Amino acid sequence: MHPKVYGGLDLHVIAPENPVGLLHGARYNPRGSSTDDSLRYGCQSDRRFGLQRRYGTRKGILAVLAAALLLASTAACGVADKLPRELRGSLARIASTDPSSNATALDTFRRLGKDAMPAVPALLRLMEDERADARDRAAEALSLVTGRDWGADRKAWETWWEEETARYLFFDRARGFHEGLAAVSRLGEPWGFMDANGAVIVRPRFDLVGDFHEGLAAVRVNGKWGFIDHSGATIIQPRFEGVSRFSEGLAGIGLDGQWGFIDRKGLIVVKPKYVLVAPFSSGIAVAGMKDYWELIDPHGEVVINPRFYWIYEFSEGLAGVLFQARWGFMDRNGEAVIPLEYELVTSFSEGLAGVRIDGKWGYINKQGETVIEARFDAVGAFSDGLAAARIDDLWGFTDREGTLVIEPRFLSAEPFSGGIATVEIGNGHRFIDRTGTYLSRGATPEKEGP
Repeated sequence: MHPKVYGGLDLHVIAPENPVGLLHGARYNPRGSSTDDSLRYGCQSDRRFGLQRRYGTRKGILAVLAAALLLASTAACGVADKLPRELRGSLARIASTDPSSNATALDTFRRLGKDAMPAVPALLRLMEDERADARDRAAEALSLVTGRDWGADRKAWETWWEEETARYLFFDRARGFHEGLAAVSRLGEPWGFMDANGAVIVRPRFDLVGDFHEGLAAVRVNGKWGFIDHSGATIIQPRFEGVSRFSEGLAGIGLDGQWGFIDRKGLIVVKPKYVLVAPFSSGIAVAGMKDYWELIDPHGEVVINPRFYWIYEFSEGLAGVLFQARWGFMDRNGEAVIPLEYELVTSFSEGLAGVRIDGKWGYINKQGETVIEARFDAVGAFSDGLAAARIDDLWGFTDREGTLVIEPRFLSAEPFSGGIATVEIGNGHRFIDRTGTYLSRGATPEKEGP
């Protein structure tokens, strides 16, 4: 899958969407794909500090893994599942028993109008309140936001919202497009896949899913992971604790707390014995033992033992590496070819990699030359010539010159694929084109809608 980057840490070196699951049993979980989204990057403090207590004092790979997960959770949790501050405050005020606060909230919804659409799900929940006056205020707010008026008829409002979200391709959870399909889920429902026209291609029936790579996507059923093809047919039966994406015909799998590789038939070709593994790239995969790293070939033979604290998977011939609190890049021979002088890095994509300098992110090329000055608070991978970039709490997209071609207004953003990107707004996800225009069913650009 595309590197999922929050604050510059791409955790795709572990099982897809499962950094915590690597050590605690499989949980495939990038932002928005867990049975409990708050656990995606360990956002619950007890998970985060439990991991630190268990692994934070050890030396070697486990300690670095714990530190990386803690950094990622800090970066990701700040934007997960939250509305813009003004809307959150208005929802709190409209639900209160203070008439003055109620009036202030209604004035805000009146002023924002359709810009307050992300608050609709919360207003619908307020319409279930046991207080009649609270239900009336929720109905009034809904009318101010949507321009419609069904009074206190909650069923009518819910029916309308269901139709709107279907029309405007609005999902509670969604991921980016890969091989023409995007994983989507509505609240409380299983995961499935749709195409760019909004048509359901793989019926929603999975607990969690990965992205399609080399024609296969990881799916979790009853706590075990397997793989399906584009039609939704099961190709590899779910039996693994965790999995990574397929790359060069092989996928990482977890069994009994250890990791190895399978082929497309589901046969184990590299015996599980590693703490973690990364996907293969140009015939080499990064594999971690308890206290050291190995670069292995598709037969599990050791090619080299690089001496770094942490290693990303190879991308475009280079891998990000950590040594003595500084990051750089090594080649396939294990040699540092870009000096270890950065606070953090992302993997290379379309010839550029994100680097953090003095708390800000920019991009370098493969010669280590600065291409985009460090000025962003977080960045993603380049795809289709654009990369997600965050300023303060909101994400937009930058081009290769560092120009923000889509202004920051999203709570999170996936890489573009085929001219479409998945973005998070309020309590849900939508799809945009390269101009930042929302897509509706049939991939027709729309300015209105949720």
